[in-house]
Amino acid sequence: MENILYKIKSNYEILDPAEKRVADYLIQNMASIPYLPIGVLAEKVHTSKTTIDRFCKKLDFRGYKDIKIEILRYISSDSSGFLSGVDLPQDFENMSLSDLLNFVLGVNVETLLEIKNITTLESIERAINIITKSKCIILVGVGSSAPVVLDLEQRLTRLGLNCCASTDPHFQITRSLSLSNNDSIIAVSYSGCTKDIYDCLKIAKKRGAKIVSITSFPNSPIAGISDCCLCSPTRKVPLPSESFASRISQLAIFDVICAGIYMNKKEKLKDFIKDIEVSMSSKRI
Repeated sequence: MENILYKIKSNYEILDPAEKRVADYLIQNMASIPYLPIGVLAEKVHTSKTTIDRFCKKLDFRGYKDIKIEILRYISSDSSGFLSGVDLPQDFENMSLSDLLNFVLGVNVETLLEIKNITTLESIERAINIITKSKCIILVGVGSSAPVVLDLEQRLTRLGLNCCASTDPHFQITRSLSLSNNDSIIAVSYSGCTKDIYDCLKIAKKRGAKIVSITSFPNSPIAGISDCCLCSPTRKVPLPSESFASRISQLAIFDVICAGIYMNKKEKLKDFIKDIEVSMSSKRI
């Protein structure tokens, strides 16, 4: 089940400006929201009660009362205060290296812990089944998602699967055209809105291939076209990176999937893995 913090963040891009002000205030002041009347909240974010109700309905709540109950439940489940929902300390720019270390590691740890709340076992199991049954698997990602698909290519190959990773948009189109209904394509996109990735997924869909995607935005176009979408948590921080925490969570989710594939095929893989170990031993000094 999605927690309220992730639900707000994952739907953020579909909100209008006034609704985004409501979302920002809720994220930054979560502890006080259960005790804040709707009229007071409307004044604080310079909007109307109607806008707040519309915001709640976009998040699939009946109204402000329901969202307050969900926030209270979320806060109560976090007795340590670790999942505070505050992405950025106010004094971020003046942080010492020691504080920066604690902050970055804290964000990564929080992101990993949040995987269990937003990534369902059903979606992981479906991804494992699609990948295991595929005759050929294409992995696509561009930009900061490229290292993730390259890492996954190596791990799936070591599990005896026929796969190929592509980080070039032109080659991705060519490879998508070669797919059939016995194949699958795995797409990695933080935003879920990368046009190059979406274009090759449309081709793969027409060819009958199954689509597995991983994104931090479950309402994105790439999530919508997928047969199986895996949701990865994310935390926005003002560093020169789209979201380093999202890549950590993507790699962790693929770790689970690869472990699941191995458990399903471990008897068949014994000799293959042994051959890999013997062959690779000559590469070490």
